[in-house]
Amino acid sequence: MIVFYVFMFLFNILNQDSQTSRNEFFVYFYEEYITVNEEINYRLYPVQISLGDELTVESKVRILCDNLFNNEDEYISLIPGTPEIIYLDYKDQHLELTVTNDIMNYGGNSWEWDLVNQLLSTLFSVDEINRVTINIYGEAYFREGTVINQYTREQWNERKKIICQELMEEKVMN
Repeated sequence: MIVFYVFMFLFNILNQDSQTSRNEFFVYFYEEYITVNEEINYRLYPVQISLGDELTVESKVRILCDNLFNNEDEYISLIPGTPEIIYLDYKDQHLELTVTNDIMNYGGNSWEWDLVNQLLSTLFSVDEINRVTINIYGEAYFREGTVINQYTREQWNERKKIICQELMEEKVMN
């Protein structure tokens, strides 16, 4: 039964982009779950948001980021503080986003990996976006050195496979 649950979870993550209608988007948070060994762990959790078709990509991103950064529903989030968008530009399927440095109030490679997964999952839920660049108050680097410069949807799909592989390995070890 657990193998089936893991399979369905992984299938949904890998195919999330193709399952949305044009006005349904996802803000990604984390949910807590108990492993087979009764340990607490976390995985990405999509919260669906319906937006109007008439919205521009910039408006969609602002709404999604507002939900992600402010987290009024108190989901588990790795986004520290309440960052704000300083600059947002979308052209030729490329989203360029600059946020305040509140987003840098964390530490550790693992935290950064999961934080970036949360950001990219949310941004790539907008079908029109095929490349993402994120700057933090003009800086290209996150605290632990991650750079998101012209990050492509193809790269994101490869990263999702790694996320799923990590989850599968954890299930096998437990």
